[in-house]
Amino acid sequence: MRWLICIALWFASASAALAQDALEKPTFSIGAMEVSIPPRTPIGVLGTGLLCGLPEPWRYGTDVQIPADLPQELHKAMVSQGHGMVEAPSRLFVTEKSTADFEIGAEIYDLDYDICQRIVLVRNFTVTVAMRVKWEVYSRRDRKVILRFETAEKFRENSVPLDQVGSSVLTRAFVLNAARFSSSEEVRKLKSEKAQTAEAVKVYTQPVIKLVNPMTARQQTPISDAVGSVVAVFGDGGHGSGFLVSAEGYLITNHHVVENAKFVKIRWSDDFETVGEVVRSDKRRDVALIKADPRGRQPLGLRSGPVPTGDEVYAIGAPLDPALQNTVTRGIVSANRVIDGFTFLQSDVQVIGGNSGGPLIDRNGRVVAICVSGKLDPNSGATTGINFFIPIRDALDFLSLEAAVPVPAS
Repeated sequence: MRWLICIALWFASASAALAQDALEKPTFSIGAMEVSIPPRTPIGVLGTGLLCGLPEPWRYGTDVQIPADLPQELHKAMVSQGHGMVEAPSRLFVTEKSTADFEIGAEIYDLDYDICQRIVLVRNFTVTVAMRVKWEVYSRRDRKVILRFETAEKFRENSVPLDQVGSSVLTRAFVLNAARFSSSEEVRKLKSEKAQTAEAVKVYTQPVIKLVNPMTARQQTPISDAVGSVVAVFGDGGHGSGFLVSAEGYLITNHHVVENAKFVKIRWSDDFETVGEVVRSDKRRDVALIKADPRGRQPLGLRSGPVPTGDEVYAIGAPLDPALQNTVTRGIVSANRVIDGFTFLQSDVQVIGGNSGGPLIDRNGRVVAICVSGKLDPNSGATTGINFFIPIRDALDFLSLEAAVPVPAS
């Protein structure tokens, strides 16, 4: 009987492992494959004789053309490395939308041929071809390119028939590049949409933290006093801002301010510095929770409801330079927007790098949103007055926070 129990446990464990593997294994499809080499561009030489002298130029599009079987070769390479492929491509340029977690794009941007016909009367050639490929992986879930990768491989073969110099040899050079890409650690680390969603759900369903916040709906905080509840946050990649939301020392900031750090330096408005522990973080919504000693400071009040367009708002933070901590700027709510499925407040209040994670407050000193990003002029790099903020209600939800006193909507 004992051995039957052991076998049953083994099968249960194996089934669980297979189920987890199926959950985490991402699926891929081939998006687009392009060649960025202009027609008639010289890509190598053809020499003749024992010393391969009298070289003649070989040109892309005239002497060499890209074979149509490259998508199939990439598909084979991905499958051979254990990657899940949604479908096998049937042509060079694929445009249909896919249901895969990720789409792969490839750009062949450099070719270098070295061809030699040592015996003139024999129509066989020694061929060396070097190929460089730029790869991109597009995440359907995140709606953006999440991986860029380059490969450079060289293939050499003797006794190549003339009709294969510009086709099969080129295909084999691409196969080497595809093998390098498909076996790379960067591709292997990618997780499926189901696994990413499961992680998000796991974070979202973590135990609720009650925020001890003595502020009530009727109380107001002067803007000058609100500055004392805003901090500068120093992570490995620079600095941002954050703000106190609980008398027990919980502060909210952006995920991109703390990244993957476990501990960060906190500097209060009076220049007192301490260490804060990053206790929660949600990368996709770009919010994080820090715990530090508040030393008796008062948390900011919160306002969870929508803020009408045209309402006056204030941003507090440390723009550009930590020495500019406690900077206050004023503007209005320009719009309420939905971007990539998430809600944002848009405001013309002046913010820039270093303001990230800082509060956007109303005229009563209550937090309505968190500074996250802004648009710069693509030519001058100057600010445009188009800035985006995460509603405080979203931050509370994604970090599993709940105010001990109900957060007023207006």
